[in-house]
Amino acid sequence: RHAQHVLRAHRQPVLCVAMANGLGVSGSADRSVRVWVLESGVCARTLSGHSQWVTAVALSEDAGRIVSASTDKTVRVWSW
Repeated sequence: RHAQHVLRAHRQPVLCVAMANGLGVSGSADRSVRVWVLESGVCARTLSGHSQWVTAVALSEDAGRIVSASTDKTVRVWSW
């Protein structure tokens, strides 16, 4: 089978992903978190704030909040 979409936008390797309610979230060594609409493959938002690699991401059940963790020793909660 072929991938439905190939999501490209990060400038460094993708280190973590999560999905809920039709959205995907990816965290990267480029220090960003990206929110994807899985049906279309479009990047809906780029969340910036970490100063080092993003190593973990999670979404709330309703996908209204995102949590990201980084090697900069922070966990960020995003309402997007």
